[in-house]
Amino acid sequence: MNSENYIIKKKIDLVNPIPVVHEQTSFLLNDNELDFVRSINHKLNKTNGLSNNKLVLNDNRLKRVREFINSRVFNYIDKVVQIEDEFKLTQSWTTLSKKDEFHHHHTHPNTIFSAVYYAQAESGELEFLFEPRIREGFNFSYKIKEYNPFNCLSWTFEVKTGDVVVFPGWVLHGTTPNESDIDRIVIGANYFIKGTVGTESGVDLIEI
Repeated sequence: MNSENYIIKKKIDLVNPIPVVHEQTSFLLNDNELDFVRSINHKLNKTNGLSNNKLVLNDNRLKRVREFINSRVFNYIDKVVQIEDEFKLTQSWTTLSKKDEFHHHHTHPNTIFSAVYYAQAESGELEFLFEPRIREGFNFSYKIKEYNPFNCLSWTFEVKTGDVVVFPGWVLHGTTPNESDIDRIVIGANYFIKGTVGTESGVDLIEI
């Protein structure tokens, strides 16, 4: 029996999908900006280096970079998730991955949306773990015909210099090892709501 003969209407909905936007851009750091980013001091962050400075984009030497990253995040907020609230940049930093180093899986606390800009990258992938079963150690091995967002436990993007990825800060993510002799340098940024949040009639109204 072909059950499809009894289907009058079928609709596949993405219930609470996770909006991750990967943009391949032609925006590159100029020599002065790249020299400044390379000069930033980093400390050990488990598997790679993390800048001591957590407000790197506040430096006027990166004003052009700050404006570009802001524009991509604000476009994501306006066009993709379509939120009307105003957002502001709250933190920004750099990570440094030398050959064979990688960024361990992590989330970004105290933020709503995050972005990473690949200032210098010759190899590697950015991986997002969407499936909560991975964290619980409860998953199955299926024989997949073709990978898609419905059957995968994670999703990866191959990243190169100039790429920007914007995503909710709570999504677990990390990178594959840097296989190049050239250091991988990434600028990260967090964003939070600015101004009044909540409803006038409720008890959730706050000023940020």
